[in-house]
Amino acid sequence: MSSLAANLLAFGRVLRALGLDVSPTQGREALAALAAVGLARRGDVYHALSATLVSRAADRPVFAAAFDAFWKEHAAGGARKAPDGSHDTVS
Repeated sequence: MSSLAANLLAFGRVLRALGLDVSPTQGREALAALAAVGLARRGDVYHALSATLVSRAADRPVFAAAFDAFWKEHAAGGARKAPDGSHDTVS
């Protein structure tokens, strides 16, 4: 399993723990979306994952907070870096 897939799997678990209904199918769709948009721009990654992993509008703020916390933590660890840049959806 690639480190991207492993990180995405871990992120899906975080989202499920926070109450989002993330299915295995959505996880595969998220991986395919990342392959399509690439990892160079954080905003593209954010929106690709949001579009594939969030089913309810009420879950968007939870997703946004989880995205920022999860990928910031992984970037700080050095071994697994999040894409560079920023997204304009969350301040």
